[in-house]
Amino acid sequence: MAIRQVNEDTNLLSGIKLGYSILDDCDNFLSVIGESLLFLPEQRFEVNAVVGPYSSTQARVVAPLFGLYEIPQISTSASSDDLSDKSRYPYFSRVVSPDKFQAVALVSFMYENGWNVFTIVYSEGPYGENAARWIKNVAAQRNICVSSYIKVPGQSTKNDWNRICKKLKRDTRTDIVVLALGNSNSNFFFRKISGDDVLLSKLYLGTDSLSFLEEKSRSVVKYNTFFTNFPFIEVPGLREEVYGEIPKNSTENPWLYEYWSKIFDCSWSKTKLHTKICQTHSKISSLKEKQLKFSEAWSSGIYDSVLIFSRVMDAIIKEDCPNATKHELNSCVTGQKILEKTRKGTFPSLTGNVLFDSVGDVIGDYDIVQFTVAGDRRTVGKWFRSNNTITWKKSPIAWFRNKKPKGICSFPCPPKHYRITFQTTCCWECRRCRENEIIIDNSSCACCPEFTWPDAETATMCLNIEPWSSKLSDTHSICLELFAVFGLAAELFIVIVYILNRKVQLIKASSLILSLFSLLGVAIILLTVFFILAQPTKQICYVQRILFNLSYTILYAPLLCKVARLLRIFRAGTEGRTNLNTDSAETTVYPRKLR
Repeated sequence: MAIRQVNEDTNLLSGIKLGYSILDDCDNFLSVIGESLLFLPEQRFEVNAVVGPYSSTQARVVAPLFGLYEIPQISTSASSDDLSDKSRYPYFSRVVSPDKFQAVALVSFMYENGWNVFTIVYSEGPYGENAARWIKNVAAQRNICVSSYIKVPGQSTKNDWNRICKKLKRDTRTDIVVLALGNSNSNFFFRKISGDDVLLSKLYLGTDSLSFLEEKSRSVVKYNTFFTNFPFIEVPGLREEVYGEIPKNSTENPWLYEYWSKIFDCSWSKTKLHTKICQTHSKISSLKEKQLKFSEAWSSGIYDSVLIFSRVMDAIIKEDCPNATKHELNSCVTGQKILEKTRKGTFPSLTGNVLFDSVGDVIGDYDIVQFTVAGDRRTVGKWFRSNNTITWKKSPIAWFRNKKPKGICSFPCPPKHYRITFQTTCCWECRRCRENEIIIDNSSCACCPEFTWPDAETATMCLNIEPWSSKLSDTHSICLELFAVFGLAAELFIVIVYILNRKVQLIKASSLILSLFSLLGVAIILLTVFFILAQPTKQICYVQRILFNLSYTILYAPLLCKVARLLRIFRAGTEGRTNLNTDSAETTVYPRKLR
């Protein structure tokens, strides 16, 4: 269809008809080698450029061969990262981005949704292991951690899949699972988790391999599976052309008979028993979409690749050999010229302008696609390689069971707390520092030096403690001053009463001198109040310390003397002594009278 459009366009190739040869490699490693040899110079087909193959495995085989003979090549879906190595594949280009950018798109999807931890399940082998490595490295740049790695063995058994499912169920730190699996492993995985509510509640992110999920697998995933996909679209008019195909009238499609027998489940051979005979009057349009077994999405890549080569050849002819004859064009339109203009040009396509980088990889984007309840595909956003951002569709994402999955292992610690990190750096526990400690690097605490205190908001630095003192004019100071004055007045009254009644037997028994000493201690305590409330100076601070300690010594010393006096009296009584002069109050206070 693309060739026909080019040949019908009078502005392309100056009226020169573009020819083509289509070979079927049967998706076979050996077949692709044999078919590619036919494209080499002086062989059966002499070509200026090649579109295909679609597989990375096949491209690795034929790209060095075409590079040796300087035949430019554009693949429509070979996305392996190693194909960007121009020392091995100098003439290879592609209209899809390398796999490593799928990792960037998936990590951007997690970042945009606020998830910071995920589990990755990957296949053993170059595809899965390379994808897992890229995803891990890109996620680390955005502070997103991998909770656990789960490898699917190359020859996986039922026990292997049971172990994988158990490990996924035990990982309760995250509900986000990234899949880097091949086509067969992807289908087997989703069939395995069907019926398991715990695993079905998780959210699965995958690469473009999920676009090949079988119908049974798509019915399992529902709203909880997203994947990146190349932004191919349906070629305008292609569906109508396919619907109108009839084997007997088709001269351009030698595979139509084989395709016809598959979609109608019939045979062109009358010798096969129990098989219905194919009818040429049948119409493809009468079949359901699922019966067509036809993916028009991949056709846009082939369509665009043909038009890119056509425009490049047209530019070379107009610039270098506008008057060349048809026989002279092959020497003018060389593979080297085609390669240079392909790498440097910008070309319109069905999905927008196509621009290649220096290694022949298209600077392309990815669609973010979600499987719906019915297993259909729904594009929810688009990732742009140019600025590593995602533009979402207007309609919001429909989450499984209307609940956004959990993808945050730990939340930021509140102020004055530090982290205790576990094995996964995105998971931690918050612990509070003591009141006089600051947080160091968000991972430990340290005491503030003397006369400093942590700042109130963040507790990350020690601030000097501002000196503060009471003023005599403060309310609480006035209350204390009045209490002290009242206490001194009451004490003066008590002293006068003691002196006037010093001959009274009760006062004489309590020892007037010792009581006066106790009252003196109380008076000093009350006087200390005024020094404590006064504006602090060096002299006042000395007086505060002396009076405070002296007052309590004078207050409690008489009590100790009274206890010592009673001890002597009782001891003298037990010894039968009657002379108690040494146990008088004067003797207790003035020990020099003791004999």
